[in-house]
Amino acid sequence: PRLVNLIRFEGGAKYNADAITHVHIEDLVFEHTRMTVSHVSARTDEDSAILMQGAEDCVVRGNLFRNIAGYGVRLHLDCDDNLITENTMTRTGGGGVILTSSLAGWSSLLETDPALFSLTPSGNIVSRNHIYDCGKLRKYNAGVHIDSRHSSAPLPAPNVIEENYIHHMTRNGIFTFLRQPGIIRNNHIHDFLQESSDGGGIHTAPQNFNLSDVTLVIENNLVHDGAGPWYRGEDETGIHTSSHKAYGIYLDVDTSHATVTGNIVYNVASSLINVHDGQNIDIINNILTSDAAWLSYTDAEGNPQVTTTDTAMLFLNDGYNMTDITFYDNIIYCASPNTDVYAFQSYDSGALSADRNILGAGGELWVRRNLDNTYLASSLSNWQTYSGGLDSNSSTANPQLLDDAQPENGLSSSSPIFSVAQNFIPPTPNAYAQLNTADWVVDDAELGLSSPWSEILTDATDYGAGHHTSITTGSSATYPLGVR
Repeated sequence: PRLVNLIRFEGGAKYNADAITHVHIEDLVFEHTRMTVSHVSARTDEDSAILMQGAEDCVVRGNLFRNIAGYGVRLHLDCDDNLITENTMTRTGGGGVILTSSLAGWSSLLETDPALFSLTPSGNIVSRNHIYDCGKLRKYNAGVHIDSRHSSAPLPAPNVIEENYIHHMTRNGIFTFLRQPGIIRNNHIHDFLQESSDGGGIHTAPQNFNLSDVTLVIENNLVHDGAGPWYRGEDETGIHTSSHKAYGIYLDVDTSHATVTGNIVYNVASSLINVHDGQNIDIINNILTSDAAWLSYTDAEGNPQVTTTDTAMLFLNDGYNMTDITFYDNIIYCASPNTDVYAFQSYDSGALSADRNILGAGGELWVRRNLDNTYLASSLSNWQTYSGGLDSNSSTANPQLLDDAQPENGLSSSSPIFSVAQNFIPPTPNAYAQLNTADWVVDDAELGLSSPWSEILTDATDYGAGHHTSITTGSSATYPLGVR
């Protein structure tokens, strides 16, 4: 391969040119691009088959991206109101779609001209794409990645990520980073964090606790089966610790001013929702379950691995910034006893407001404090007393899911949540119900994998050629390449 980009848009401020408008790229196959090295940030893959700069009101629809070195599509700088839809992206070196400004990661500059610092993609829609089996070269990736916004850039219109089917990813399903607002809804994400730790099906890290205009909406997503290889480190006392650091919805690094509603999250190794030092977060009307079965899977070297839920159903990694976390009208359920329903890092009694929830783990309610690994409560009444009245109207009753193993199949009409909650609306993720993914299945023959990766991508031996491995869950079903 000789080309890093197969199509480039060079419009807008960077090129002192007018915006490139109303271009449609449809029904094409993109493959075999060249990999570059020395990117300014490990989080931010700069390679892409299509690079759009200064694009407005353009459409990328119905294309197949396969065996490419980086992402399928990259929207860079002043890209506004574009639509990326109904594409299949698979066997990529990075991820599916990435949006970048002049800033990458925490502080690295993709563009050094101060005149470009104010530019960031705005009002774009990434919708109804099938993104899977990605991260062959760079393991830090996402199906859809909205990277950092420079502090000089004005607030953009939220970019919308909706109705995508994302699975079998080495890292995140969807990732948003520094100072970026967003709307993430109706996506189906599963089998993520296959070759990395400390991420999530939906992972946000905007560090926006003092930026009330930077808002996030995470609604009606179906997120499940995230294992995460073992992560080993040391805690603040020097004690060696291990966990999978896999989270279903991961509100990381001071994520604030967020609404998390109508989501179904289950079978994720560390916790189903992790709130890390955020403020003003409403977690309402979600279903969070685990069957406590072992999640077994095959790692990148072909070795069988085993994991359990090792943190909690809801983990509040509370610190000096955490305030105004609302947890109302949710279902947390695990059929097995001795499962931690809540876990806190230190426990600040003023950070959480919680009530009208179904909180059950075999009829028990265990609450743990990680800092000294002590239990604050082992029953609902213990918890109500210890917390000074939290969950005073909650219940540990069985929520009567129609299928404990697949909570997206619905609830019995006699479920106690309808009397416990104020206005519970059963989540119905549209992406799971409506996407006709059978039309998008691409098998090995269609992928044209007769050539090994080392012949397709330059420098592949330096970065690991990567290969697909099957995933096996507690249901003992094996899912080969393609749609589960």
